[in-house]
Amino acid sequence: MNRAGRTRYRARWVAPIVAPPLDHGWVEVEDGLVRAVGAGAPADPRAPEVDLGRACILPGLVNAHTHLELSALRGAAPPARPDDRRHLPPL
Repeated sequence: MNRAGRTRYRARWVAPIVAPPLDHGWVEVEDGLVRAVGAGAPADPRAPEVDLGRACILPGLVNAHTHLELSALRGAAPPARPDDRRHLPPL
């Protein structure tokens, strides 16, 4: 039986933060945490697997794109209304 909450993701490339990129690698995630990264035989062969195909997995990447410099302006401008998007082209 599989460990509860553990899933293995496979992709053409895996780019660990502290190691060179792996060709045909995998990342095992358990309860939202990266538990293992590798290529070849998986750490837990019983874990369910998701094949992402020709993708690159970046385990542990945190998208820290922020605009802290704008924090001081909070409340200086009124919030946008849903109809304020009318000037944008349709998607």
